[in-house]
Amino acid sequence: MAAPSMSEKARKRKLDENNALHRNDNVKECKSEALSFDGFQLKKIINDLALQKTIMVHGQCQDNQDAVVILEKKAFLESDVREILSGSTVLRQTLKNDIYHTYDCDISPSVNTVKGTLIYPATKRHIEKYTKHEPFVIQETAEDYQNITLPCLQSQAFSIQWVYNILEHKCESERIVYENQDPLNGFILLPDMKWNRTDMDSMVISE
Repeated sequence: MAAPSMSEKARKRKLDENNALHRNDNVKECKSEALSFDGFQLKKIINDLALQKTIMVHGQCQDNQDAVVILEKKAFLESDVREILSGSTVLRQTLKNDIYHTYDCDISPSVNTVKGTLIYPATKRHIEKYTKHEPFVIQETAEDYQNITLPCLQSQAFSIQWVYNILEHKCESERIVYENQDPLNGFILLPDMKWNRTDMDSMVISE
């Protein structure tokens, strides 16, 4: 592989300098805490994805700042199934037809956890991002993309402080799968936030 040219290095250095302008140097290290939703005020369910068993909520925390909460049912593990198919599960029949029976199953809380993602404080753009929208298909030329779409995307870009938190080992350092510390071409691999941390078949590694 050819070494990067001076112009390429200069472009990368300029990009790093521009990104640094948007960084918050006072960010505290991320730590795991025992929390609850006590005091959370539900304002509106902004999206409900029944097939994905996921719901998205707009609300406010105790300090009256906006927040988005994403609640997602987790995938079953073999150990969960063994616990569910035991005497600890209470069955309430909802249908019986010949050999077919359906039930509502009251299962142990230990195998009924829900993955929760909290975006807090959430801006108006965060709320809009997770709110259900009617989809449209639009045909555009390369000129349309350069003059209309790209400027719009750039103007609405979200903060990437979370990326720097990972690079500087302030957050998620325990989740790093591989790290290349080359000063020019280095990178970090870790599981995507969408992974439920249990089902290996659904794990996605992001760079």
